[in-house]
Amino acid sequence: GVTVSITGPITADPVPVRSCLGGTSSMSVEARGSGNINYTWRKNKLPLQDGPHYSGVNTPTLSVLNARVADQGMYDCVASVCGGAFASAQAELSICYADYNCDGSVNSQDFFDFISGFMSEDPRVDSINLDGYVNSQDLMDFIAAFFAGCN
Repeated sequence: GVTVSITGPITADPVPVRSCLGGTSSMSVEARGSGNINYTWRKNKLPLQDGPHYSGVNTPTLSVLNARVADQGMYDCVASVCGGAFASAQAELSICYADYNCDGSVNSQDFFDFISGFMSEDPRVDSINLDGYVNSQDLMDFIAAFFAGCN
């Protein structure tokens, strides 16, 4: 009766993060091992590529830039070492629609900033339902998000 325990190189998993629309968020892993450690960040189990919305996809720290609705999901990192490849736990990236001005809190200023954008037909107002129009549905979607808050 011998029990063998195999542990991977990941010593700290990423933690869930929240971003506002258009904001930047980061998540990290920590890994140990002898020799080179290769990192591959994934969203919903699919490998990411550096580009306009992701930076650091092959490093211990992934940055999500100019966050969009499509960036919501479950992220993990695969650390590859001489002994194999090991995936971290998944961490969720969620979008806080109510933090319209991306100041890190949901308050009346977000509401006023949204109304100002709505009245001037700013295309950013359409960022929740992405139907291509600034209309009353965007207002209703924002009001619902605003009163739901960001928990």
